[in-house]
Amino acid sequence: MPVIHEFAPRGRASLPRPGMLRVARPIAACMVLGAGLALASGASSAVAAGRQLTSTEVQEFNAASGDPARAEWAISRIRSYLATGPDSGYALFARRMLIRALNTTNATADRIAASAETTAAMLPHEPRVTIFFYGEVAEILLRRGGAYPRALEYARRSLADVPQGQQYEPLLAAALGTLGEAQFRAGLIDSGLATLRRALPQSPDSQAVLFHMGQILEQQKKPDLAIDHYVRSLGVYMATDTSAAAPLRSLWRKRHGSLAGLDARVAASRAASRRLIAFDAHRDERPAPGWTLPDLDGRSVQLADFKGKVVVIDFWGSWCGPCRRELPIFQSMYERYKDKGVVFIGMNWERPVAGKQLKDVAREFVVQNKFTFPVILDHDHIATDAYHIEGFPTLFLIDKTGTIRYKNVGVSDGIETIFKDQLESLLD
Repeated sequence: MPVIHEFAPRGRASLPRPGMLRVARPIAACMVLGAGLALASGASSAVAAGRQLTSTEVQEFNAASGDPARAEWAISRIRSYLATGPDSGYALFARRMLIRALNTTNATADRIAASAETTAAMLPHEPRVTIFFYGEVAEILLRRGGAYPRALEYARRSLADVPQGQQYEPLLAAALGTLGEAQFRAGLIDSGLATLRRALPQSPDSQAVLFHMGQILEQQKKPDLAIDHYVRSLGVYMATDTSAAAPLRSLWRKRHGSLAGLDARVAASRAASRRLIAFDAHRDERPAPGWTLPDLDGRSVQLADFKGKVVVIDFWGSWCGPCRRELPIFQSMYERYKDKGVVFIGMNWERPVAGKQLKDVAREFVVQNKFTFPVILDHDHIATDAYHIEGFPTLFLIDKTGTIRYKNVGVSDGIETIFKDQLESLLD
C-alpha cells in the first residue's frame, strides 16, 4: 500500500495509528506492516484506563518487531504488555507490532491470520483504520507463498471499507494497489492490471503499483510499456525496493543490445519523483501569519523576532500519537541546524488533563523525552487557527522573507529526508 501520512485530526485525542492521512497526494511507496505507522482507536477524546506505552517503548517495539535479531524478544515483551490490561488504544498498537514481529520471524500464514483476526475484532469502526489494517495484513500474506487466496480476501475487505467521496481518493488508491497485486498473484491477470490502472493516478510514485504493472505488461508482450513502468518504479524518491532492477536490465538489454542509457533514464525518473514528492506535494506559498505567545517559562515570543531567518514551526501535542513519532525527528533537525541560522519552534497545543495545568503537561512531556528545542504555548489556539491546522503534527518551513514555502501534515517513513531536502533548499 502507498505510505500515507499519519496524523491526529484536530479536535480529537489520538494515540498512534495508521490511516490518518492528509488529503493530498500521498508519498507513494510499497507499505507493509513493517512501515512503522502506529495503531490505536482514537474513537473518542477519552481513552480507556490502563497502562500506556511511553514514547521510548513505542519506538522500541516498532524497531524490534522488524529486526530479525530481536523479533522473538519483541513478541515476548509485547505479549507481556498485553497481559497487563493495557490502555485500549495502545493495546491495538501492540497487537499490530505483534503481527509485524510474527512476520519478521517467518511465522506461518495461519498464525499471522489468527493474530490479525484477534486484532480486527478490536478495531474501531473507522475507515482510515480498517482500510490500512486489512491492507497491511494482505501485504504480509502476499509474501507468504501459497497464501494468495487469503491475501486476496483481506485486500477485498480493505477496499470494501473505502467511503465514497473525493477526499477518500488516496485511501482508495492504497486499497486498489494492494488488491491489484493480490489479484495478479492469485492468477487474475486482467483484473489485476485493471485494478492497478485505477490506482495509478493517485499513486504515480508507488513502487509496488509500477512494478506489478511492469510485470503484467511484460507478460502481455508489451516491452516498451513494461520498461517505462520498471524505470519509474526503480526511480521512486527514497526508493528501497529494487525488485524492478533485474527484469528492467534484462528487458532493456533485449530492446537496446546493451545497458547503455539505462542509468541516465533511471536518474531522470528519480529526479522527477523527488521534485514531486519532496517539494511540489508540500508547497504552501503564503505569508506566514504573525503571532505573539508565551514560551514554557512565560516569556513573550513573537514570530517577528525572527525576521530574516529561516523558521521551522512544528504544531504538536503530547496527546497526539503521530506527534510522538515525529518529534524525535524534529529534535534531530534542531540539533543539526540550530547553529546554521535556522529557528526551530515547537508550537504546543495540549488537551485538558485532570489536576494539571496545560503548560505543566507540556513541560513534563518535554522533560521526559529530553527534547531541547524551544517550545511555544498555543493553548488558546491563536497560531493554530491562524495557520489553519487540521491535524497534528503539522510542520511549516518559512523562508527568510517570511513566506511559508512548505507544509507537511503528519508523519510517514522517510519524512526526515523530506524535511532535510526542503530545509536545505531554503538555505541554498
